[in-house]
Amino acid sequence: MSVVFKDIPKECITLNGLGINFAEFTCVHPTLAKLYLPFEKYYDPASTLLWMQDRPMIPIWACILYAVLIVIGRSYMANRPAYSWRKVLAAWNFSLSLFSWIGAFRTAPQLYYNLMTYPLRSNMCDNPAALYGSGSTGLWVQLFILSKFPELLDTFFIVIHKKPLIFLHWYHHITVLLYCWHSYVTTSPSGLFFVVMNYSVHAVMYGYYCEFIFSVHAVTAPSPFL
Repeated sequence: MSVVFKDIPKECITLNGLGINFAEFTCVHPTLAKLYLPFEKYYDPASTLLWMQDRPMIPIWACILYAVLIVIGRSYMANRPAYSWRKVLAAWNFSLSLFSWIGAFRTAPQLYYNLMTYPLRSNMCDNPAALYGSGSTGLWVQLFILSKFPELLDTFFIVIHKKPLIFLHWYHHITVLLYCWHSYVTTSPSGLFFVVMNYSVHAVMYGYYCEFIFSVHAVTAPSPFL
């Protein structure tokens, strides 16, 4: 079942590089368009998506390299004093929080609009390139997928600070990277739900970690290196 464009102005409907019609979110909602930059509008994800589909081993090799570097890094730090890169870590957490806040504000309105406009079957089964994967929302969905690679650097700070590296931490990074890549290249219709959820959680989580690093009042709190 195709997405219905009957209530959308014709000038808002365009064709992406995959030959799929989509409605540009900023055109459908001109009031919000003022908050978007020109490069976001009518973004075409086709070239990057096709490039990713042709290279399925990239996330696998990245995860293997990630695991090997964890072993090497912990071995290297075993008999060395821990680093204290508080400011660098705070800047890292702040940048991830800011990125996630922007991503959440770029994708959550689309999810809300889709849920209010299209039946549940369309949200769960229709082509994501038409529902949310193209245009301004599609850009931030694609950036979300690619962001799972730099997020692996979280573990670098754990290793150099000689903090406990729990199973949940590295398992989460590996499985989420693999899941996101696979879902994106196989065009999973329900992917936007996960994107919005993850963006929102990371926006708050990394912001909290950044604040915690410089907090002098906190007595106990979860580790900022998770």
